[in-house]
Amino acid sequence: MQYDKEFFDYGLRRIGTHSEKWDAMRAEQGQDMLAAWVADMDFESPHEVRDVLLARAAHPTYGYTELCDEDFDAPIRFWKRRHSVSLTRENIAFMPCVITGLKTAVQLYTGDGDKVLLLTPVYGPFYGACEGNGREIVNLPLEMDSSRRYQMDFGKIERAFESGVKLMLLCNPHNPGSRAWDRDTLTRLVSLCVEYGVKLVSDEIHADFVFTQQGHISILTIENNEKCAIALSAASKTFNLAGLQQAMALSHNSEMIREFSLRMEKSGVTSGNIFALEGTRTAYDKGDEWLDALREYLIGNAEIVKSAMDGIEGIKMTPQDASYLAWLDCSAISADNDELMRRFRSARIEVSDGRIFGENAAGFIRFNFAMPRFVLAPALERFKKAME
Repeated sequence: MQYDKEFFDYGLRRIGTHSEKWDAMRAEQGQDMLAAWVADMDFESPHEVRDVLLARAAHPTYGYTELCDEDFDAPIRFWKRRHSVSLTRENIAFMPCVITGLKTAVQLYTGDGDKVLLLTPVYGPFYGACEGNGREIVNLPLEMDSSRRYQMDFGKIERAFESGVKLMLLCNPHNPGSRAWDRDTLTRLVSLCVEYGVKLVSDEIHADFVFTQQGHISILTIENNEKCAIALSAASKTFNLAGLQQAMALSHNSEMIREFSLRMEKSGVTSGNIFALEGTRTAYDKGDEWLDALREYLIGNAEIVKSAMDGIEGIKMTPQDASYLAWLDCSAISADNDELMRRFRSARIEVSDGRIFGENAAGFIRFNFAMPRFVLAPALERFKKAME
């Protein structure tokens, strides 16, 4: 099948499918709301994935299913093809979702009261993984440069490591803020982690949506990564498969993967949903045409969003290096997020409240633009109305 602009323009109707993004929101906020919040997309997943799931469903038993060679080989091929990362089966552990990986890492590499470093604002479950396990969060705010890109302060990171940090959770590319970390930054970070014996866990779930010339720089391509690093990834964000619940921990240190797997096993975490396995390996092997077309469509949407925000006085948008999640500074209009959320809901559009990403996100909201353009246009009109 040919995937093109018209395919993504068509979109799909998700209302009535128990969609968290649409049905749960409308049940709480009203049936006339538009959704621009939680990070999933309003596009059809690759038809190749749909077809293999339907074919498997047609076989009328759904019993215990083992991992097969292709469950390892498909992501190995994909990561080599798309991101120049070389992996073997010993480098992979399967799990239900990336949040499972965050929590497993916290339990494995730290003890009660130990320090975990977060660069904030950051994806909300980073906090939950630490707080839910009784760890101390070292909250290190990222700083914006003159172009409004987030930057790491390595002096502060080193001082945090000197204070006894055992683990650092990294978002690469960063969510929120759309920051695609460059190779020099990641090289310095890995060097510090190795020097201070800090484990580094890199959430790379948005890796396939990096739009810069350099592309995605995985922590697994950085020198000495095998001494400290694990990457977490999934097909879920890339191909809109989050409901299938399948993800991976990746490391060039096979002992770290073995320990990671044992920790999940002790916690009773299992992975291998019969449909998740079918869908994931098919997406990785047969989803390139769809993914390439989607990336072009999202780049176009990002340009539309940027143009719209430039036309609203008081709104500042971070550069869209990566992801389909615009990070918008509305503080010139109001730094009170309660007021901002009232404005958006009065305009009948749901966005993500910046506060879920950290205390240093007052006045910010996150806007999901992974939607067909016939929905994006009224969503932006409602956004503009909310800011009037």
